[in-house]
Amino acid sequence: MSQPPYTDQQLIDLLNTESPKAMELIFRRHFAGMVQVVNRMIRDQGRSEDLVQDVFLKFWKQRDQLNIKISLKAYLRRSCVNACLDDIRKQKKMQIVQTETILPIAATTQPDAAKQLENNELEKLINQTIDNLAPKCRSVFILSRKEQLSNKEIAEQLGITIKTVEAHITTALKKLRTVIKNNRK
Repeated sequence: MSQPPYTDQQLIDLLNTESPKAMELIFRRHFAGMVQVVNRMIRDQGRSEDLVQDVFLKFWKQRDQLNIKISLKAYLRRSCVNACLDDIRKQKKMQIVQTETILPIAATTQPDAAKQLENNELEKLINQTIDNLAPKCRSVFILSRKEQLSNKEIAEQLGITIKTVEAHITTALKKLRTVIKNNRK
């Protein structure tokens, strides 16, 4: 008779004894599911796999400091979503830097440079407003508007209610409308 598979709690206990086998079993059990979670957010399989591998590497390095009070799957999922949101923020900042680098060149070659400059300034202002939202509100807004997830999917991913998702989106949109309105004056 074969040995029954370990429960997640048994794997966590084994991990605390610094067992590489426990880490391997955790990785094999949860890697594919975590890649799916991340890939739904960023829609890039290779980058999704890299992000999840980074989460597992960090998980292994910090195994002696872990204090998992929820299920292992939920803990890993939250870690992956957070890593994904951090990556999205980094990508967004890189896009802004690239836009700022290209802007002077584009301004000299385009006949309607003033209009382009105004649009870029408005886009920069919108991005700053999104970056200045409360962390949870910003996460919800990015998942809703940039990642095109439904309110239900966002609620499930972030472990909040659909009403809370709706409230965060409403707050973000109000702030954006105010910024745009004040910018057009």
